[in-house]
Amino acid sequence: MKKTRLYTKKGDNGTTTFLHDKKRYGKDSQLAQALGALDETNSLLGICRAKTKKCMAHNINASDILFKTQNNLFTLQAIVAGANMQFNAQKLKDMENDIYLIEKALPEINSFLIPGESELGAFFDFARATARRAEREVIALQNQGFEFEDTVLAYINRLSTLLYALARLYATNTQDSEQAPTYS
Repeated sequence: MKKTRLYTKKGDNGTTTFLHDKKRYGKDSQLAQALGALDETNSLLGICRAKTKKCMAHNINASDILFKTQNNLFTLQAIVAGANMQFNAQKLKDMENDIYLIEKALPEINSFLIPGESELGAFFDFARATARRAEREVIALQNQGFEFEDTVLAYINRLSTLLYALARLYATNTQDSEQAPTYS
């Protein structure tokens, strides 16, 4: 069996190909930007998942939620790259249920909170920010004529809410007192 190489040298000129056609795109194209932002988000979720494997918060298994989310992000990346796939609306409902479960365990939040009171909370906030950027990049791609199901855009939008909820959950789990900005 022939071993596959990790590199092809085809992208050395700053171009790449995607699933929807065999045309070469600049690595700075909007499609590459959107896929890159989704990939960065998924990678950050991997860090968060690794850090939550042995740390339950309020009887919520964030590691399982994140694994499911990462798998769904791979499906979304394939769809954005042009794979002929559907994104099951149940995945969005499952995420919304996870958010609801987390939200029930949280105290009421009445202001923005400054990230960084706990390491894991800070990682979740960083992942939330990258998820928001991924959402902006996918929307910009859609504005260029790429079409996506409503559930794809809704899932990407809801992802930042899930990560915000997880950041707050882990901050309350460690009794870290998050501070609101003073705007002074």
